[in-house]
Amino acid sequence: MNDNTLKSKKTALMTWYSYPNYGTALQAFALQHVIINLGYENEIICYTPKNINLKSQKGIRVLFARFRRKIDYLLNTPYLSPEQINKFRSFTETELIKSPILFDNSDEEKWNSMYDAFVCGSDQIWSPVNYDSNYFLSFVKNKSKIIAYAPSIGTPFFKSNEIKEKMSKDISCFKYLSVRESSGVKIIKDICGKDATLVVDPTLLISRNEWLDILCKRSIPIECNEQYILCYFLGNAKQYENYVNRISSILHMPVIIIPMFKQQYKSKCVIKNDIDPLEFVSLFANAAYVCTDSYHGVLFSVNFHKRFTAFKRFKDNSSFSQNTRLYSFLKLVGLETRIVDKAGLNDMCLSNINYRDVESNLMKAKRASLSFLKESLLKATSESNI
Repeated sequence: MNDNTLKSKKTALMTWYSYPNYGTALQAFALQHVIINLGYENEIICYTPKNINLKSQKGIRVLFARFRRKIDYLLNTPYLSPEQINKFRSFTETELIKSPILFDNSDEEKWNSMYDAFVCGSDQIWSPVNYDSNYFLSFVKNKSKIIAYAPSIGTPFFKSNEIKEKMSKDISCFKYLSVRESSGVKIIKDICGKDATLVVDPTLLISRNEWLDILCKRSIPIECNEQYILCYFLGNAKQYENYVNRISSILHMPVIIIPMFKQQYKSKCVIKNDIDPLEFVSLFANAAYVCTDSYHGVLFSVNFHKRFTAFKRFKDNSSFSQNTRLYSFLKLVGLETRIVDKAGLNDMCLSNINYRDVESNLMKAKRASLSFLKESLLKATSESNI
């Protein structure tokens, strides 16, 4: 896929990458990996998101919702050991190519002259809960140079008309526009009348064999002698404990937990060693079954052809719900029955998955997504020289 004529084309990627979250780190790694494989130089812009300004949001209901969310967060606070945080830091330093200087939009001329094209994506960088205009590439003067690849709006709710109007204006500037969920396509059409292309998360643009090759080159184990059930939860896993134990009993397999909360470290099933994002991928590659409420946990389960149960992490009517991205992806590949909530636990998810049909649906979406990215980069880098 490499084209030596493109080597001089330098591109920038504006995305979340530094937060110690496996999905965040791997989507940044994957998108940069794919852009480089298409023949372009690429750097992730070193940028620390600014604090969210929600001063315009008023009212008792908003204040109460924020208070309730804070209490819920304190009761279910993710915990990462210092060793685990160091693993993430090492990954971002060794596996990601970043801009040599920190981003400062007070010097826009410098940043505009450094790159032939700019890409924003993927992750929930367009969430109205965390609005930041820099993730819409607002600092780029030549709008023909900007590309949106798979950013996620995340929630269908806008708590602030001010944020909604700002996002509408920002998104209207994109000539090369795509999003990660079908709900995002509808939202963009509703708020600014533009048609966005539906594409897959960049972690899916790397096939399972390519992921295994990446692991192999870094001497990360890609084979395991023992079958196990892998559990990775970002929400309250306690309510699903009985269901996981039932699966373990039926399948006669031990459970391995990737810990994200302090109380999980007390379990005898917790993985003993801290893992970096690529070791995280290896655990999915070797699992016999996966239980997760993580979006990227589901993506890697499907990419590696695993049996899995996807749990709802949010109530659908919550303004902070991120369930739409799960619904969108599972509908795309025809696996809607694999998602359950506390009230709807059943044994359907123990059934085998016909991955021939799933792979057919996924390959079609992957080819279209890669074509969008390839054509957008080619046109954006060409137009930047006009």
